[in-house]
Amino acid sequence: MKLILWILSLIGILLVFVSTTNYGIGISPDSISYISAAKSLLSGNGFVTYDGAPFTLFPPLFPGILALLGLAGIDILIGLRFLNSIIFGLIIFFSGRLFQANIQSRQLVILGTVTILVFPLILGVSVNAL
Repeated sequence: MKLILWILSLIGILLVFVSTTNYGIGISPDSISYISAAKSLLSGNGFVTYDGAPFTLFPPLFPGILALLGLAGIDILIGLRFLNSIIFGLIIFFSGRLFQANIQSRQLVILGTVTILVFPLILGVSVNAL
């Protein structure tokens, strides 16, 4: 069963990665705040948004992770594609494990996991810098 979950997770990773290949990761006003806060942190100015305001509207974990990518020498926008792809795959895998722990039917576990894989809202968030 774990093998099926890993395969579905890999499909999810590839789905997000391929979806962001031609035009890159989706950007929204919130994304600009995350990316600018990460770049500001990298430059030593702390969590500051693009307009110079303190980054206080959102939690700092996501920009902090983006800054770690930048610290490792990875371009933030390219790193976002990899990060979101991997996170989407982990969402699929751990959702499947949760289903497996609470549902007796193997077919329902697989169906539930496939539903997570193709669910438009989760996929939509995963192809954007959110």
